[in-house]
Amino acid sequence: MASGLSIKRVPTSFATERMARELGIPLIGLNEASQIDTTLGGADEVYPDFNMIKGGGGAITREQLVALASTKSVIND
Repeated sequence: MASGLSIKRVPTSFATERMARELGIPLIGLNEASQIDTTLGGADEVYPDFNMIKGGGGAITREQLVALASTKSVIND
């Protein structure tokens, strides 16, 4: 990029990976990432005390592995 910024993306689910590839968004695998600055994610439900419920299923494990490897996680509802 002209500004010198280089953004690499690690998908957190197979569905996200498939959609990104269909849209031509370049991806790398978790093992290829030397560091992950920020993970962006979502929650199914967020309570006033900031406890939250994340979805279950196969993606939750992959999401957690990427989040654990990240310096910062940002969760939205």
